[in-house]
Amino acid sequence: MTHTYLGRAATHTRRPLSSPFSLFAICLFRVESISWLLIMARKLVVERAGDQQSSTRQQDPATGSRPRPTLLPLQSHMSIPLPLLRQTPTREETTQEGRVLLSSFIGDQGENLDSLSTMGDVADIVYERTIEHGAGDGYQSRTEALQMNPVFLHLGRELRGLADEFSRSPERARVRHEAEALNIDELNRENLFGLMEELFRDGFSRERLVTFFFFCSDLILRALRQSVRELGWQVVAWVWEFFRDRVCAWVCERGGWEAVLTSYLPKLAVTMAGIAVTILAGVCIWKLVRE
Repeated sequence: MTHTYLGRAATHTRRPLSSPFSLFAICLFRVESISWLLIMARKLVVERAGDQQSSTRQQDPATGSRPRPTLLPLQSHMSIPLPLLRQTPTREETTQEGRVLLSSFIGDQGENLDSLSTMGDVADIVYERTIEHGAGDGYQSRTEALQMNPVFLHLGRELRGLADEFSRSPERARVRHEAEALNIDELNRENLFGLMEELFRDGFSRERLVTFFFFCSDLILRALRQSVRELGWQVVAWVWEFFRDRVCAWVCERGGWEAVLTSYLPKLAVTMAGIAVTILAGVCIWKLVRE
């Protein structure tokens, strides 16, 4: 009888229910693994980009630059480039993108200034001034650059999103005050470079980059508004020189403006984690119902 009971017990022994915490840990591990693979793949593309720059590739006959990939807009603020692991932009392409971003940002900040209304489109004029003082070939107008590269519009939206967040912070007022407190008449290339270098003294970051955009736009717009116009354009030339040689170089080392201004890989990981949690909840409910 005892053996029969034990036999029945053994026959009806069910597989123990997996711990929800174990399932959750497995899902998170898989999400982290996929995210790590995406990041490593992106890093591999960045490292190999330098070796591929000398290879033959299709170019824009007008500017000699490679066509940029199109973007897949999503319902959220995120846009994923196609392909995701795109080739890293060259230094020239990064500089061209930076020229469009900087001039457009200055134009947006000075859009409602009546004192500059007689100048025309400030963004277009600043762009042309950077072409005049800058090095390297590029699109001869900001309009042409935007038409030929839809990705520039995407980058502009990303930068405006970061700028909107910064505008709501106490730091925005501090940056405006510092730009207004400068003595324009005593400003020269050396002390302006010193101010901009001080901003990045502890290294480059996305937050310091946005601060730089605001400081430079405040300073340039003030110089154009209050001083002799030619001095204002000289300030534009100094800012562009620092921006081209220092800021664009840093951005290029980190994969280009899209990689610096956007964070679709972390967002993708968060989305995948959400999907994993949803699946985990469904599995747990299903197992409990079976019980």
